[in-house]
Amino acid sequence: MTEYQEITREPYLTTVLYYKHQTFPWKSGKVVLSGSPDGTKSVNIGWKIEILNARDQSRMFSFNNTDQIYNCVEKEMPPLNITHLLSEGSNTLFIRFVRPCFVTYKMQDIGPMYVVHFDDYEISDDPFLDLPWDYAGDGRIFDDVAIRMSSYFDHEYPLLSTKLREPNEFKFSVFSFRSDQRSNDLDYSSHDGYDWARSAGAIHLDPVLASAAGWATYHYNKYSGKAIYIDHDNGYQTRYYHLDSDGLVTTSSQKVWVNDRQQIGKVGFTGNVSPTGSKGAHIHFMVIKDKDGNGSFDDNIPDGITDPFGWQAAGSDPWPAYSFTYGGS
Repeated sequence: MTEYQEITREPYLTTVLYYKHQTFPWKSGKVVLSGSPDGTKSVNIGWKIEILNARDQSRMFSFNNTDQIYNCVEKEMPPLNITHLLSEGSNTLFIRFVRPCFVTYKMQDIGPMYVVHFDDYEISDDPFLDLPWDYAGDGRIFDDVAIRMSSYFDHEYPLLSTKLREPNEFKFSVFSFRSDQRSNDLDYSSHDGYDWARSAGAIHLDPVLASAAGWATYHYNKYSGKAIYIDHDNGYQTRYYHLDSDGLVTTSSQKVWVNDRQQIGKVGFTGNVSPTGSKGAHIHFMVIKDKDGNGSFDDNIPDGITDPFGWQAAGSDPWPAYSFTYGGS
């Protein structure tokens, strides 16, 4: 996209420092912006970049080195997955390097930047996630607290985030990852993730941690409350619901990089929790697989919803065998 260069202007830099376009065909596979041809190194963007696909101008994305939109913070950007901006066929990407602040500068350096296409990109199912709170800081171990969930992933009908509904006769039963028999004693039917609360050591206002490194964004609705989503750049996304208003790593839909085990929020009770108030504080933890490989995760609900514990029972997992008709397909 560009080699390393130093940009100077008199008497000072304009808002758009530099722009470039690149045309290439795409059908499938991950595409990233990187500081190296192998797609693994951070890239010097100066302060901010804006990316537009000329084929579909609604597909625009910007990345700023800070969530303070009018500040200029100079640091390198980790490799950025831009697959979600692409359409099958020929794509022309316009990239602008921007000065977002009102401070005057005479010089800035950028690059090198590469557009890297992983043709043979395959999503690995190897485990990579940790639990989303600091259990080790409490002197506890993974094997002890991981199984102290207050609500389980329902392997039969994990349809909570959809408009699909399970049959009435199964509304009060759960298939957990450890049993190939329905249970009427576990919470709760249709649940699409895991809840951890006080019994596991996830207490109101305790730090919520990134279960792995990735790109974090903020989201809100009346059901999940304040939430952070992390795209781990490997075909998986994790979601953290019901967070407290305090301590959020970002309150923007613009991506910010978070490191493994970095605090991203605090255990809260925003959204729909039971019981209401602080007694209902917990972490709802959800994992989604990008099954169609297009860089988006919302279009993989429900079929990409994944149990991070896998399936550990003797019989067959009922969830992969589930079929449905949704939106005419």
